[in-house]
Amino acid sequence: MIPIGTRIRLPLPVPFYTPLEYVAIKHESGEIRIELLEALSVVTRFGNVTVPKGFVSDGASIPKLARAIVGSPFEFEYLAAAVIHDALYRKGYYDEITRAQADLIFRDLLWDTKVSFWKIPPFYAAVRAGGWCSYKKRDTI
Repeated sequence: MIPIGTRIRLPLPVPFYTPLEYVAIKHESGEIRIELLEALSVVTRFGNVTVPKGFVSDGASIPKLARAIVGSPFEFEYLAAAVIHDALYRKGYYDEITRAQADLIFRDLLWDTKVSFWKIPPFYAAVRAGGWCSYKKRDTI
């Protein structure tokens, strides 16, 4: 469980050029979310992406049954990639990026941040198979 109200700063490898700095908050739904305390920026194959300070993310969308195997939605190893992916899926953020491109960026970032190699194919397959129901439909999270 991620501690509510704790400020966390994670240095990130290239292609990120800012650290991941956030605080865990309790959303009005009762679920835990993270809020960026500083902008998160990365270079992708489709150009630079900067997620602004104040952006709220639910982390990686991992079904509860799978969490025992791959970890929580807020694992440090893939959290930055999940935040970028959330922003690319959200209405009003980088609307010129297609869903397929957003999913490729997510996969690239998982490799770039050295996520356990066995997790990357299932994560990518999951966003390709199930991401259509979330893509640009959420104005808020």
